[in-house]
This record gives sequence, C-alpha cells and structure tokens, in this order.
Amino acid sequence: MTDKTSRILLLVYVLVQLLIFYALWPTLSEWESHWSDILIFEALFLLSTWLTQPYRKVAEPDAILDIGVIIRHAVIWGGLFMLIEFWFLANKVYFPYLEIIGLLSGSTTVLLIAVKLVKKTELKEAIKPVKRARVKLEFQLTQQINLTDVVKDLSIGKKDIKKSLSGRVVKLPENGSEVKVLPKPVKHYLNINAKLKELHERLPAGGVALISYTPEDIREQKILSIKPGLLSKLLYIFYLFWFRALPKVPYLSQVLLYASAGRWRAISRTETWGRILYTGFDMEEELDLGDGRFLIVARKQFEPMTGVKPSFYPIIQLNRVGFHGKTIKIFKFRSMYPYSEFLQEKVYEMNSLDNSGKFKDDFRITQYGKYIRKFWLDELPQMVNWLRGDIKIVGIRAMSFHYFSLYPQWYKDIYYTVKPGFVSPIFDENTASFDEIVNIEGDYLKKYRKNGLKADVTFFFETFFQIIGGVRSK
Repeated sequence: MTDKTSRILLLVYVLVQLLIFYALWPTLSEWESHWSDILIFEALFLLSTWLTQPYRKVAEPDAILDIGVIIRHAVIWGGLFMLIEFWFLANKVYFPYLEIIGLLSGSTTVLLIAVKLVKKTELKEAIKPVKRARVKLEFQLTQQINLTDVVKDLSIGKKDIKKSLSGRVVKLPENGSEVKVLPKPVKHYLNINAKLKELHERLPAGGVALISYTPEDIREQKILSIKPGLLSKLLYIFYLFWFRALPKVPYLSQVLLYASAGRWRAISRTETWGRILYTGFDMEEELDLGDGRFLIVARKQFEPMTGVKPSFYPIIQLNRVGFHGKTIKIFKFRSMYPYSEFLQEKVYEMNSLDNSGKFKDDFRITQYGKYIRKFWLDELPQMVNWLRGDIKIVGIRAMSFHYFSLYPQWYKDIYYTVKPGFVSPIFDENTASFDEIVNIEGDYLKKYRKNGLKADVTFFFETFFQIIGGVRSK
C-alpha cells in the first residue's frame, strides 16, 4: 500500500470517529466548553491508531493472520480511554469516552472479523527480502609498494607515523600511486562522515587512505578498573553522561564540538570502523601507534551508503526480516556503540559465531549493553512492534539481513510464513553448534504451522523454565 493510500484511509477513519463522537454528543455548545477534553481524546486516538494501525489491517486482509490484531486494537483503545474516563468521573465531569470507544472498537472488530470470514486468508508466496546492496567498485591491484615510499606527510597531528609504517607493504591500483592521509584523528573533525567522503572522492577505486583515531573503549576500561568498584561505577555514570550523552543532544552537540574542536566527542572503535565502512572504505589493517592511538589502513572499495540512517540514540530502529520477507523496523534499547549495524558482516568475517549463535568477541557491545542483554532488557521496546502487529509474543526473533543469510534455504522458506516473535529460543554455551540452533528453531516453526497457538503456549513455558533454570543471553 502506498503512503498516499494509507493517509487517505487514516483520514477516513478519523472522520468516522468524529461522526460517532457527534452522534453521542450532538450539542456543539458543549464541545466548546470541553475543548481540552476533545484535544486529549484526539491525541490518544492518534496514538492508538499509530500503535495498532487498524486502517492498514482492514485494507490488507491477508495481513490479518491472527485474532491478536483485533484484540490488541480493543485493549489499547479500551485501556487508555477507560483511565481517562475514570479521571474525568472522579472530577464530576461526564465525557462519553467509554461509549465512543465501545462503538469504535466494536465496529472495527466486527469489520475485521467479517473480512477474515469472507476472504479466506492464504499465505502469499514468500517475498525475497530486499537488502540495499552495497555498490562494489571495480579495480585491479597491479603494484606493491612500501607505504613510506608513497605517503607524503608522515605525521598525524604531532605524531610521526614513519616508524609505525616502516616495512609495511600495500597493494595499489595502477592509477593510484599515492596514499592519502587524514591529517588529524577522526574525532577532531566536526563532520566526520563529510571528511571521509571527501577523502573517498579524492582517491581512485582501490586507493588507500590512512586514518587515525583514539578509541574511547580504552578510557572506559580504565574507569571501570578503578578500585573500589562503587567509585568506578559512579565515575562511569558521570562519563556516560558527560562524554556520551551530552554530545548527542541536538544543537548542544554542535556547540560542544565547536567549542572543543571535537575533543569532547567520545568515539569508540566500533563507531570509527562503522563510519569508515559507511563512507565506502574497507579496513585492511589496524596498527597500534602507541599512547592509545591507532592507525587504520583503509581501501576505497565501495560507494558510500545512501538511504540508511546510522543509529545514535538510546532507543533505536533496526531493519529486520519480517513476515513474508518484508522489511520491518524493530525497536530496541541501545546495547551497542553507534554505527554497529554496519559492522556485523565484518565482525562475522573476523570472528565467526560461537555455540550460542552470537558473534565471537563482539567488541560492538558496550559495558552497560552486556548487562541489559543478559536480562533481555534491550528487547523491551519490541512491545511497540507487537502492538503494531509486526511480531507476535512467541516466535523466532526478527533477524538482520546478514544473519538471516547464514541460514539454509529450507529454513528461510518456513521462516517467511510465520511472524517473528518477542519470546524466542535461548541458546548458551551448552548449545553444540549453529546447526543445532537451526534445527531447534526449524522444529518450532514446523510445529507452529501445524498446531498454531498450542505450539506457542508450549514453547513459552519451555523458555520460561529455561530462564528460571539460569539460562541467560550473552
């Protein structure tokens, strides 16, 4: 459905709601005396509509695969407006919220059930997930040269890098005899991505750039190693607020960056690598320059990414493979450094997976992220996805495109036909291999297609007892 059609349907839905509103409260003079009440009603109506998107469910009956969508619609509306109704009744003011919500929820429920009965729901042919492919540049590496022979300026800031580059050999394309050096560490540039893209444009395909940075991960580790532990935790909280949170506040971030020439910015190894990949480079090597500084040998291998926004804030949206292979945006609390989503494939190439199906030695996870992931707190915002009908309570987690590509085709064909879930299988070090994970998840999908809700209830309690038994996520 197009965005234009969705807006028209939402407008029609609003008009129907206003007609019901007028039928229950026809005296317009009373509207004027309760304009604040009406504004509250409209605000909650729009919030409920955004959460449940009932107009979309009516227009796309094939998407109505379970009664849960209808129940969620009624519960959200009824719950929100019942609270408001009680609040007004307590103040001796009558406002017919319950009657309105009863009619709206009832009429919508009847309509959805009628559509479901009249048009039998059939599974569509799976839509192959479409991932925005990176445009790989064509080039041939024809010459092998010592870095010190082709780098004109052998200093970054006040740091002489000649000794670190001594004996380092790099392959270059025929038309790229010079290696470009970013003169300052990346955190000192106000617009890092713009500077990296400028560097990208100045290099031929296959050209090499040298980029230095000081990862904040080192400072974090030093703070957390302070004794006693309570002091280190208090300092870490202060550090997160002062160096990580404040520079992310809109407008204030620009002031802080200008005032400190970028020194206020805390940039991690993950964010640095992610920005480099985001702007069209690939990392070939990382050299330790000493004093906490590192030098990345990066090659111009792709076109810069477009149409994908990096994640920065505490609540993030990530593209995932959803029902019928469609792309859905999953809400999560941040547990990884910014730009981590662009590094998943690189981390897999470097470290592969462990027995629990997680990436080995995943440096993208923050210190506090390890804690919230252990207790699945980062997954809580997915309740919004459940309310919107993107996922169900029990099921296989919604996966990233890269992680999904690791599964065999027979699994993908079944996965397309079942909505992802909020409560998913838990795997730990006792899991034998990734193949065992595939088989366990595949068995659940087959059982769900055969038994539906019964399979979900059984699996929910199996997972519950696993958690009680001490199984934890990594």
